[in-house]
Amino acid sequence: MKLFCEFSLYVVVTVLGAGLGSAGEEKYFDCSVYSDKKDLPTKNVDCTHDFVDDKFYCKSWECPTLDCPEEEQVSSSEGSCSVCPGTCLSGDKIIKVGEYDTCFDGVNRCGCLTTGKGITTLMATNKIALCGAPSPSD
Repeated sequence: MKLFCEFSLYVVVTVLGAGLGSAGEEKYFDCSVYSDKKDLPTKNVDCTHDFVDDKFYCKSWECPTLDCPEEEQVSSSEGSCSVCPGTCLSGDKIIKVGEYDTCFDGVNRCGCLTTGKGITTLMATNKIALCGAPSPSD
């Protein structure tokens, strides 16, 4: 009887959890998983679509704490977070003018041209890189 109860509970949890992806309740490493594009968040987030499982993987960030006075802060090219003079943002990562680093998506290279004006390579990312999952070869 105990085995049947544990199995029944597992089935109920599995069935109830099956639809959670549409609301972003499902997690994949550092990402929230969505089944429907209309449910994707739009602020401080980077998302990628996995065509194999037809789900969207989104990693969000918080605006970083800046070390310049508020009156010196300007809007970044992303628009949702401010930056200090001489810097740009890639997600929550601050990049100085003239420097390049791996972008928030884990694949592309991001650089900073002038205050708040970042540039990036345009390679597609994937859920493994974006979400911080171990490489399949690991």
